[in-house]
Amino acid sequence: ITFNPTITGTIADINQIASFTAGFDATPSTSYVSVLADLLPTGIFSLSTARINQIAGGTLADGTHTLHLQATDARGNVSSISDLVFTLDSTVPTIVSAPTGMLTEVVTSVTVAFTEAMGQEAFSAANYQLLVNGGTNDGQSVVIQTVEQIDDHTARLTLASPLTTQGYRLTIGPAVSDLAGNALASESTASLFHVAVPTVQWINPTSGFWDVAANWSTGTLPGPTDDVLIDVPGNITVTHRSGSTTVKSIVARDSLTFSGGT
Repeated sequence: ITFNPTITGTIADINQIASFTAGFDATPSTSYVSVLADLLPTGIFSLSTARINQIAGGTLADGTHTLHLQATDARGNVSSISDLVFTLDSTVPTIVSAPTGMLTEVVTSVTVAFTEAMGQEAFSAANYQLLVNGGTNDGQSVVIQTVEQIDDHTARLTLASPLTTQGYRLTIGPAVSDLAGNALASESTASLFHVAVPTVQWINPTSGFWDVAANWSTGTLPGPTDDVLIDVPGNITVTHRSGSTTVKSIVARDSLTFSGGT
């Protein structure tokens, strides 16, 4: 498998080569294209990408192909057809799944999935970097303990310790490529996400009031040091009806309304 269809080889004959032709797949030998101009006096030949496309009658499509080669020397001796089978893959891989947006759970590992089978570089910790993004710890490195290959296109990054509440930037190194050698698309080399590990969660399965302690997982109202999560199944509304409330952060995936207070 290769991203570069250039073909190099050697013809051995005691006589001068008078004809050298090539064709792809089901092309009959009578329709082969002359590639004699690509043959050096030493017997070495190199078929460039442009020549390969000419032989194919247009840009060679990705997939498995058989290149047929045949030579005739100056005495009329015709060689048997030599076949070279190869798989062309010129498609640049991208990331289809990586941590993005807001994560509201304890994060001890992250998973990165690619569009196709990847080379071993994609499963090496040396090609991943996780940094704090923003805040007082901006640029601080997070230790990636191991990178596990889940399948040929998915990697799981296990972290040395759980992520704390802040923003992060995951960068994937330039050495990552697919099995054919196509480098990862530049727009897929970074992923931004934020972790908000809740210290208190709304547990009432129905709508209710903020100032009712029984609605919260801790049995007390959220305070200035709490990261608050409001996320229960269904379409509910949490109403803040009075008083002044200060929390560290809040993630609300359900409706939060203020009928009074701040």
